[in-house]
Amino acid sequence: MTLTRWLLLVLVSSLAAAISWHRFEYFNQPNSHVLNLPDFQSGDLIFRQGKGLWSPYFAGLNSDTGYSHVGVLIKDENGFYVLHSDADDVSLMGGVQRTPLDEFLQGALKVEVKHN
Repeated sequence: MTLTRWLLLVLVSSLAAAISWHRFEYFNQPNSHVLNLPDFQSGDLIFRQGKGLWSPYFAGLNSDTGYSHVGVLIKDENGFYVLHSDADDVSLMGGVQRTPLDEFLQGALKVEVKHN
């Protein structure tokens, strides 16, 4: 093996290890959200840091808060829902969805609600 190939192999291996460690750290953060449902109102914005395939990318774009997703809270006789846009991680097919609040929060690393 030539020196150039060896150096390239070391560089690629180091980069792969760094990415793997970053993803491990990102996905193994403790869940840190405690929400007070009586304070919620329809129209409030709810932000979350998720664990989806694209979440680390979008959270990295927002370096101030690290949130990767936002939705609008709505309430009906059955409880709270979140209106948000979402797409399948692989096919990227998606659109606006109405998701029960507990399902929206499932697996969230961090959550914050901004009242309207």
